[in-house]
Formats: sequence, C-alpha cells, structure tokens
Amino acid sequence: MLLRIIVFRRDYNIGQIVKKLDATGNLKMETAVVVFGDHGYQLGEHATWSKMTNFELGVHIPLIIRAPWIAGSVGQETAVLAEMVDMFPTLASLAGLPDPRKIPGSEGINGTSLFPALMDPANSTHMKEAAFSQFSKNNAPGDGGAGAH
Repeated sequence: MLLRIIVFRRDYNIGQIVKKLDATGNLKMETAVVVFGDHGYQLGEHATWSKMTNFELGVHIPLIIRAPWIAGSVGQETAVLAEMVDMFPTLASLAGLPDPRKIPGSEGINGTSLFPALMDPANSTHMKEAAFSQFSKNNAPGDGGAGAH
C-alpha cells in the first residue's frame, strides 16, 4: 500500500509541473521534462526485498522524456536501451547544443543521445546493443558502492 501511495504522490506532483507549464503558453512547447528513477526494486523476486542488486528488476528504471515539439514522440513508447549516462547528451541534443562528447576537453563524458529514439520511436531499437549497470558487493568506502561517502 505504501508503494502505491508513493507512486500516486509522484504522479500527482509531475502532473502539477506539467499543468504549470501548460498554463504558461509558449513554455509548454519549449520545455523538455525528464522523469526517471534512480533504481529498480525487488519485491520478493529472487528472495530479495531491496534495490541493491544487478538483477533485471533492480536495474530497470522508469524513464519518461517529454519533448512536445517533436510531434512524432508525443504519447509514444520505444524499446530502445537507455542508461542514465545518456541523459546529458540527450538533453544537449534537445536543447540544440553541440554533442558534449565532441567538445575539446570534454574527456570522460559518456552516453548516447536518445534524440533519434524521440524522432522515430518505433524504429530506434538498434541504437544500442547493451546497457550496463554495476553494483559493488563490498560496499566499502571509496569503492563506489552503496557504502561510499
């Protein structure tokens, strides 16, 4: 029941943001809205009740990108593989900015722009062959795992 309440509240709050954008007139058609979760959650699958796994359910997250000026993307779904590292190049593309991975001195920027998936949701599943996730089992400070500070 608590999970349903949390989902309902998040849905309501996102709706309020979109309503405010709609009320502004021009902003509604010029503003990208991205909603995502930072992790999935095991609800008893694999005898696990947590988010800290590399199982499919533990790494699957919700991702919604609203870019109303791309008419072909409105109300559409795609099966394209996406990672959170893709958000920076995707948002840069949506804003009409150059690919941040190609800017001199931008070492270490990863990800794939999901802009093509917004332009053609039905035919974009070929963009990536794999998506990666990692979760440290050690949880020791400094290893990048949940225990890192």
